[in-house]
Amino acid sequence: MIDQIVSFNRCQEFDLGTHVIRLLTIDPRVDCSATQYRRHQVVSVIFLLVYGVGIPIGFRLVGFALNITKGRKFEDDTFMFLRKGFSDQYPYWELVNLMRKLILVIIVVFMVDPVLEIYVVSWSILAFLIVQVLIQPYQNHLINRLETLSLTTILVSVNMALLWQSHLFTEGGAVDWVLRVVLISLQGGLLAIFVVIFGK
Repeated sequence: MIDQIVSFNRCQEFDLGTHVIRLLTIDPRVDCSATQYRRHQVVSVIFLLVYGVGIPIGFRLVGFALNITKGRKFEDDTFMFLRKGFSDQYPYWELVNLMRKLILVIIVVFMVDPVLEIYVVSWSILAFLIVQVLIQPYQNHLINRLETLSLTTILVSVNMALLWQSHLFTEGGAVDWVLRVVLISLQGGLLAIFVVIFGK
């Protein structure tokens, strides 16, 4: 459902020389500046927030109710699929991860300015990275380190994307290729670490 809502809100700009138009990516016949589209967009955003925020909150409220009525063990057994791997102090941390993904989706979809989008994504990831480092929500210390490493890699990669927005870098130039190699190396190195650790 979220994928459908996201695709409905993803528009692409076209510079016609005299003016710029924004058309819906999945259906270029739809003008994203049209009043009718704007009305449908508002409805889709409401559904996105209700679905994306309502489900995590709903899980937590149901868990709280089960804890009161049936006891902690029944709550643990019911939501083991959601809570497994997290410390007893932060059993519902997976809901925070879901919220993080939702926030990033909203930023990427609804921010038109690519530079501002990169900045806001960077700030968001940095905030979640700081929270991860301070709280360490996983029971396994190795998983905490891997999560920290993953968020750090994403943060570095996103900040590197700012360089491509600079007019100093031309596509296909030497610096462009250096950035590509560094970015691929970062992502490949992270993947290799996960394969080595979990492939044992």
